[in-house]
Amino acid sequence: MVSYLRNSGFWFSSVKLTSRCVRPTSGRVLGTTLIAAAYVFAASPARAVGVTPTLLDEVSIAGGSLTASTLGIPVIDQTGTVYWSRRIDPSSGGNELLSSISGVLAADARTQAQAGDFPLLGVAADARSGQVLLQGFFFEPSTSGSGGFFQTVGLYRYPGLTRLAYFNSAFPSFSSSVDLQISAAEFDSDGSAVFQLRDVTNFLSIEYAICRVTGGVVTILARSGVTPVPGGVGETFTLFDSPVVNQGVVLFYGEALGIGRRGVYQINNGTISVVVDNTTILPGNTSPAFILDKSDVSFSNEGTDVAVALRASGGGVFKRVGGAWSRVIASNAPIPGGVGVFFDFFGPAIRNGKVLFLGFRNNTFSPPVEAGIYTDAGGAVDRIVDLTDDFGASTPSFLEIARGGRFFNGIEIAFAARSASSWRGVFRMTVPGLSADMCGRPVGTGSAPVASDALFVLNAAVGSQGCAPCVCNVDSSGGGSPVTATDALLVLQKAVGQPISLSCPAC
Repeated sequence: MVSYLRNSGFWFSSVKLTSRCVRPTSGRVLGTTLIAAAYVFAASPARAVGVTPTLLDEVSIAGGSLTASTLGIPVIDQTGTVYWSRRIDPSSGGNELLSSISGVLAADARTQAQAGDFPLLGVAADARSGQVLLQGFFFEPSTSGSGGFFQTVGLYRYPGLTRLAYFNSAFPSFSSSVDLQISAAEFDSDGSAVFQLRDVTNFLSIEYAICRVTGGVVTILARSGVTPVPGGVGETFTLFDSPVVNQGVVLFYGEALGIGRRGVYQINNGTISVVVDNTTILPGNTSPAFILDKSDVSFSNEGTDVAVALRASGGGVFKRVGGAWSRVIASNAPIPGGVGVFFDFFGPAIRNGKVLFLGFRNNTFSPPVEAGIYTDAGGAVDRIVDLTDDFGASTPSFLEIARGGRFFNGIEIAFAARSASSWRGVFRMTVPGLSADMCGRPVGTGSAPVASDALFVLNAAVGSQGCAPCVCNVDSSGGGSPVTATDALLVLQKAVGQPISLSCPAC
């Protein structure tokens, strides 16, 4: 089974970093070689060549095991900037944060044993308007009496590495402890962050919460044993997982074991409602959604518009736009441009009513394996990229995308590709048919630029923000030219209604 959102893993102690090359001027980071004492896994040869994704970074080894902790799964913000993490030294744990605009943004070469109360630079969980949400790792002395270190997570904002929340933060009705575990963090549209909290002080009775942190202050949005299940006649949730957020609306996976309820729920203006659970009959199905646990469903949202992927019987990808449900694709539907039919779906994203998803034909008893990223942007479902496309000298066996739709910004996607064990790469590409119109609108969500867009472009021009040329280089000077104050002035003139034409290079 492919795990598309894992951000941790184990390493052979014999792995070591031998070389690297960074080229920030081109937005491309290449040339890391790793050597490890292990077996070499050969990928199947590619079939016909189709599209060619843009390579941003890659890591390869002579043999061994690479994971997402070596080269992270990327996220992309609405400015078109891609962010990802990479391990400086796989045997001891230092990390770097990189972007497609500037190369290495920050580095932390400390080892786990050196970290103490200070976080190791972790993984990029989300990005918005040049801000990056980092999940940094703490290694605290174990309280179990067995020695060693206990790993937990803190949330940080880059630039500035401002701490938003960690295990010693004030969590209402929870006691601060290294047993408080933070995960699944995302930015909301207002710059606050939503995340999952687990209290594992008592492994026989783990407590869960969905939290929001704003200006360093944490509020509890929902808590196990306290928050009632919609339609549950007084029953409360027993588990929460995988929150996503957009425009103030939070979605999460929840369970209420007392009544056997499992599914996706929504918090909007303090009210919790069902999105889809194991009592919901979705379009094209005659029985309720088959959801046994959180691995059966993945989801994202844009405000109250929702995309849901179900893996099991009656599975498929579904979307709710303007309150109305429709089916995007069903299990066993033919794979566009591929062989056979879909068998599995993961990680849907939704922007402007258009849905993207990771789809598989991964039945090992019926080869060949198919995997790709697909969209309904053109009406019928079509492929964007799959394993048969041109990835240069390497042939991937898997594609990996960020959770909660953070791999898609409405125009472009960012994703990782990997072989069975010996190679990982970070890529980006434009979604066909969606190349229009974020030109001059790095921040605003309307159809035309606003003053805050002009300010963002000006900050990009002086180097305090990153912004892709296809968003901020508006003066027809081409993709190789830098963003300048002239671009900011043109965006401002457009924002105040002057008859200005903006022209950005292709993404």
